[in-house]
Amino acid sequence: MIRAAQSWRGAACEAEPAPGDAWKAIEPAGLELSQPKAKGLAGAMRNLRGAAVVPGPVPADAGLAKPTAVATFKVKSGPPVTLTIGAKKDAQWYVRSSRRPELFLMNDYLARRFFKKPDDLKPDSDKGKGAGG
Repeated sequence: MIRAAQSWRGAACEAEPAPGDAWKAIEPAGLELSQPKAKGLAGAMRNLRGAAVVPGPVPADAGLAKPTAVATFKVKSGPPVTLTIGAKKDAQWYVRSSRRPELFLMNDYLARRFFKKPDDLKPDSDKGKGAGG
């Protein structure tokens, strides 16, 4: 994997591998990344599996016009892969991959791995520190 970008609730983060198998933030500039968290996000995409294929036309309530989250991964060969996560249905989410024509349902715990804001990818020691912290 060459580069990963994702957005959730208006916040976006883009990262790429740096020398020595470490990840560095591209956007927002200067963001210190937790290496396990960055690698976990990349691994989540690599090991992605849908729970079921949605038969027939895309349901009106799939939520793809205003997605909950979008993750884009640039891979070593071929075009980038964009994962669009729409609305939740019971314990699953509607998901579309830019590399597949089908619409999928993904289990909640897998989809939530992509619901990250830049601060969520910081080392834990940096989270929650404010002006006086």
